[in-house]
Amino acid sequence: MMLQRCPECRKKVSESATHCPNCGFSFQAEDLERYKAMLEKRRLHNQEVNRKSARLQLIWLLIFALVIGVAAYWVN
Repeated sequence: MMLQRCPECRKKVSESATHCPNCGFSFQAEDLERYKAMLEKRRLHNQEVNRKSARLQLIWLLIFALVIGVAAYWVN
């Protein structure tokens, strides 16, 4: 008997199981496809959030550099 990991709770489950006994995740093909689609949607969302975060960090870096430049010019 081989074991597989449940993608939802990560517990080991028999390969012949149709549902995870721990969390109830369904191993039927249509449910697995729906789960993969949800993971892809979440991945794309996280990618967009990371892109926006990087842009915001760049803006703050430019503002900080501008403030330092103005302060250095003002002191001299």
